[in-house]
Amino acid sequence: MEAGELKDHLIALIVNHMRKSLLNWNRDNATDDRVLKDIRLLSKGELEATVQHLRALEGREPHNRPRRKNFSRKGRD
Repeated sequence: MEAGELKDHLIALIVNHMRKSLLNWNRDNATDDRVLKDIRLLSKGELEATVQHLRALEGREPHNRPRRKNFSRKGRD
């Protein structure tokens, strides 16, 4: 894929997903440097992720949003 805005966004999505997975499964070794090295290793050098890719999607996802409670009265008679 040619370099461009779309490729940068897709790399940012991959980096974000890898960081979340790493935090979920291996919180002790979850560093930004580790994520960047793993991307380079797993893509055999095809993807060059940077710190900007790590920061691109921060703050976009609503974390800990309140869940709606279902107060439906169906079947409670």
